[in-house]
Amino acid sequence: LAALGRSGAREVLAFVDTCFSGAGGRSVLPPGTRPLVRVKPIEVVDDVKPKVALFTASGADQISGAREDRDAGLFTSYVVEGLGTGRADADGDGQITLRELRDCVTPRVERDAQRAGRAQTPTLIVASAEAAATFVVSYGYSAGP
Repeated sequence: LAALGRSGAREVLAFVDTCFSGAGGRSVLPPGTRPLVRVKPIEVVDDVKPKVALFTASGADQISGAREDRDAGLFTSYVVEGLGTGRADADGDGQITLRELRDCVTPRVERDAQRAGRAQTPTLIVASAEAAATFVVSYGYSAGP
């Protein structure tokens, strides 16, 4: 996050949905899951700029799973749906903030993962709650003609 903040970009948003890494065989995993890959826990970074954010498919100790009705990850599927259809625009203002996207995606991923017998909670890392509320990730969505 610190490196992204030093990149010189005004805004940086990274989406991370883990996938099969090639380590071990898929046969040992329950259908629809992806292997757990050890990651270094994310530490609080004091110099994270307000417009730098990381949105991950699951917690560091969780398995990221696929959506049963599609050949895609739960997280990616619901991010695309939330942005592509405008479903994440909770207040109907034609803009989707990072907070709105998180609030749309997270419960759906958690629900579908629970139905599949596992825990999966998307994680948003951003400088502050205010930054999540003002970081617009989609402009000009309109459900009308």
